[in-house]
Amino acid sequence: VLITIVVIAFGFLSLLSLELRTLDMLNTNNQRMLAFNITSGMGERMRANVSNRSSYGAKNTSTFTKNCTVPTACNLMENDIWAFKQALANEPQLPGGVGLITLSPGFATISITWAQRDGTNTTYSMDAPL
Repeated sequence: VLITIVVIAFGFLSLLSLELRTLDMLNTNNQRMLAFNITSGMGERMRANVSNRSSYGAKNTSTFTKNCTVPTACNLMENDIWAFKQALANEPQLPGGVGLITLSPGFATISITWAQRDGTNTTYSMDAPL
């Protein structure tokens, strides 16, 4: 009887461990999906702004500030970067989220880095054709 209880307890602990790993992976997949949605949205904004694509290069959301107070007075690139920064700031699933945009001929690399619960950082990058 005692051996049966030990075997069953070990089985329950194994199931609990499997469940915790599954929840952690679901959380990680959810974060990556959110990062994908935000980066692809920024890529679409850049593709739509044909005349100012080159002005998006080397933008980091941690240091970006808008140079105007009335949104209609800002140019489209500033509004796009501001919306990208706000999307990261307002997303609790991506704590400490920082975006970075770098341009190369024909495409833009849009990256988001955020903090995990264990203190490590995760980065999602997307190459968006322009």
